[in-house]
Amino acid sequence: MGQIGCASSEMPAEPHAGGPPACAAAPPREPLPERAAFPFRWGPGAVRMTIWSIAHRKAVLSMQERARLTRQTILEAAAAAFEAHGYGAARLQDITDREDVSKGGLYFHFPSKESLALEIIRRGEELHIDLVEELRPRFPRAMRLLIEYTRQVGRAFSDDVVARAGTRLLLESRLRDLAGPPPLARRIGTVRELLVAAREQGDLAPRVDPPWAAQPLAAAFLGLQMIVMVRGGPLDPDTCVSQMWRVLLPGLVPAARLDDLLGALPAAGG
Repeated sequence: MGQIGCASSEMPAEPHAGGPPACAAAPPREPLPERAAFPFRWGPGAVRMTIWSIAHRKAVLSMQERARLTRQTILEAAAAAFEAHGYGAARLQDITDREDVSKGGLYFHFPSKESLALEIIRRGEELHIDLVEELRPRFPRAMRLLIEYTRQVGRAFSDDVVARAGTRLLLESRLRDLAGPPPLARRIGTVRELLVAAREQGDLAPRVDPPWAAQPLAAAFLGLQMIVMVRGGPLDPDTCVSQMWRVLLPGLVPAARLDDLLGALPAAGG
């Protein structure tokens, strides 16, 4: 019979007086991962807390979305009142008469009629800036970009009461000094920038000076919008824009480029 020893041949036994050899101590086990590496123990309380946290975030987002929609509804109601009556004659009562606008909601978002009007002007200016930046990648040719920009503004003017009211409010002398940098100056600056680029691309006649031409061009387009408002009905914006450019382009572009640009004008109802 063999000698009684350790179960493992890799761990030799040391002699033990008066008895069988004793096995060597087992090597220490690898430590388990620290519990601190986990954010928390998933007990019933933690599950409830996580569900509450998710529900809370959803509720906050839902509240923010409702607030955004309420603000937009108030702006549209105010724009309709300003478009119909002008700034001076429009009353806050005209806005809160709508079923979807409460007096509390109105004063929560806008403390005064003036703050409403200034926000509508700001939205109108954002429309112009955003449209130009959105169209730039599609229209690298600056004169084409300028034409398409006026076309898209015309469409927005036809469909968007906030855009129309913003244009009307620009003519209110009592608001011009409160609206920050002159809004029309920004529009004129955009037209001037595009005319400078058109000259570099050969699409502007040598006799045309961009800083000089930008102001009457912007004024012509603003006047076209006012004509649509005075007539009291939304004319086809593409037809209006085409008529304006057919008059203006012959005085702006070289004769060799005229037919090409006239051919790019939007068709009526297009």
